[in-house]
Amino acid sequence: MWRDRQDLQRPEPDSPMKQMARQLFASEAQEETNDQLHIRQANLADRFGKDLGPVQELMANLDALAQGESEEEAEKNKAEGKTKGKMPVAVARSQPPEPRLVAGQGEERAKSDKQAIQQHPMLRPVSLGRPQRPQAPTLAKAKPIPLAPRPTERGQGRFASLQEALAFSRDRFPLPKEIQLRQKPEHQTWLLSQVQACHNEQALRRFAYSLSTQELAILFPCLASLKTGSAIDKLLRIIALRASHYLYLQGWITLQYAYPRSTVQKGLALLCEILEDKTLRRQNLTDLDYQGLMLGSDRFDWASVRLISEISLPNTRHFMSTIIKYLRDSGLTGAEFFQRYGIYRDLALGQAIISQWDMAVFESNLHSNHPLQNLF
Repeated sequence: MWRDRQDLQRPEPDSPMKQMARQLFASEAQEETNDQLHIRQANLADRFGKDLGPVQELMANLDALAQGESEEEAEKNKAEGKTKGKMPVAVARSQPPEPRLVAGQGEERAKSDKQAIQQHPMLRPVSLGRPQRPQAPTLAKAKPIPLAPRPTERGQGRFASLQEALAFSRDRFPLPKEIQLRQKPEHQTWLLSQVQACHNEQALRRFAYSLSTQELAILFPCLASLKTGSAIDKLLRIIALRASHYLYLQGWITLQYAYPRSTVQKGLALLCEILEDKTLRRQNLTDLDYQGLMLGSDRFDWASVRLISEISLPNTRHFMSTIIKYLRDSGLTGAEFFQRYGIYRDLALGQAIISQWDMAVFESNLHSNHPLQNLF
């Protein structure tokens, strides 16, 4: 930034930076000693940090200027033969000569000095505004999904009438019998075509685990529509893979509609054997025995409906006679028996049980001293 002492002795005009240095030295040279300069450097270090390269360079140049100017004045006075005391440095430099600048040179130096100040990390302008705490973004509230129709003008609740509420419940929560009543022939055709397209065990397992609950309800109706063929074994394999209480209810309702149908009886017997094994494992863990609710005629607590295999497997030859014997020995009424096992009295299986019991009552009246009572 500064030139050496020989540069100052040249007759060339001084630059604006040199003039500023001369004025600073003239005003403070007599008041500050070397110790005071060191104190000032320490204060500057506390103010600007460790980066004091430009400041130290400026202080060193000021010291060089002070020594150079004092020697120059002494030689000048000796040459003139002055006997009086030397004037103070501040008085000798009170009126500095006016600089003679070359055209355009001052503007270029001022521009370069401005760029140096902007690039220096300690001299960049810093915004000292009060920091503001960032605010969390506002999240839009999720709109609830309506599960029922909105209130109408006539009603104040969700439904305008009891019939509307019942229709909504049947649509969202159908009973096993209602699910079977909704089956259509095209549903069975689609399922059988998909089963026939499975040519190996891996493809059959993949298709079995891809079925939804509504599609599982079509398995037993498809069995009821078949008598022979390879599709029966594939359907039985799918039933074994997806064995559950829900699937048992669908098969049990299908058998009550299609009784006696050997394919449905075979599939239901296979399902009962798998579920009995699961039930025994569950009973080993807990000793809880859930009793079904008595909801009235043809209204069942489907969660607690018992498996018919407790009496007999559906595919046995003496399936119906075993049920009649159980009714004779258990002491249950016909309504209690139907409630416990979820049997509709108006379907084919219920009608067959009632007919066989009436026949047993008639025979006991002829050949026994203790005839049976009418249970239905």
